Amino acid sequence: MKMRSEHEDYHSRISTAIANHYDTIIIEDLNVQGMHQNHHTAENIGDSSFYSFKQKLPRIADKYRKNLVEIGRFVPSSKLY
Repeated sequence: MKMRSEHEDYHSRISTAIANHYDTIIIEDLNVQGMHQNHHTAENIGDSSFYSFKQKLPRIADKYRKNLVEIGRFVPSSKLY
């Protein structure tokens, strides 16, 4: 149980820091299930708890009245500039 509360505390701290620092937050819809299939990164991906962070971030952004935008995984966001 300690591991879960540590993740929740960390996610709260990080999401609050992001909301305090930025007016618009953009997140990408990641293929986490596909990332779990890669044996090189599967353990690290599982440990990071992307899903719980993604659930917490909208609540924090709403609390601090920040814009949260989720873009699709196939949007060429890194290729635009």
